[in-house]
Amino acid sequence: MVQRALEWLSTVCAWVAGLAILCIAILGGLDVLSTVFLGRPVDSTVEGTEALMVFSAFMALGILHQRRSYISVDLFYLMFPRAGRKALDVLALVLTGIFFGLIAWRGWIAAFESLAFREFSNGIVAIPLYPSKFALAIGMTVGTLWCILDLARGGRFRNDAPPARSDVEAATPPRP
Repeated sequence: MVQRALEWLSTVCAWVAGLAILCIAILGGLDVLSTVFLGRPVDSTVEGTEALMVFSAFMALGILHQRRSYISVDLFYLMFPRAGRKALDVLALVLTGIFFGLIAWRGWIAAFESLAFREFSNGIVAIPLYPSKFALAIGMTVGTLWCILDLARGGRFRNDAPPARSDVEAATPPRP
């Protein structure tokens, strides 16, 4: 039940991240078109893009961890026996959980302070900054919860699937 709730929350957060990326693209496109055809850029495009980038980066952490879509370097990892790999997976989850948890903790503090002070950007158009700070806190909290759940389920950090073939290997025909 906890896993399903976390999967649902990760999916919702991923949709929010996707919408943020769409808004960044639309805002950037409108800024370019406005500059080319009207000779005047859209006000506060940079500030708006900065705020939306926080949504796109941090709100996607949950689904990234759920699907094991992060970058991993297996150069030395695969040299360890199964027990060694398991220990490295647990260590990675503990360290990642602590790191995410600390950022989430400070993120929640910063988000509530920003909301209390009604913090806005210093651009031509005043853009509220507290939604971005809440996005950071939510994303890091979801990432932390995934680490805790994975530790509770036995410490699985990586997929058990064999390493994927590289694009070069896939495009190269087999030798006779």
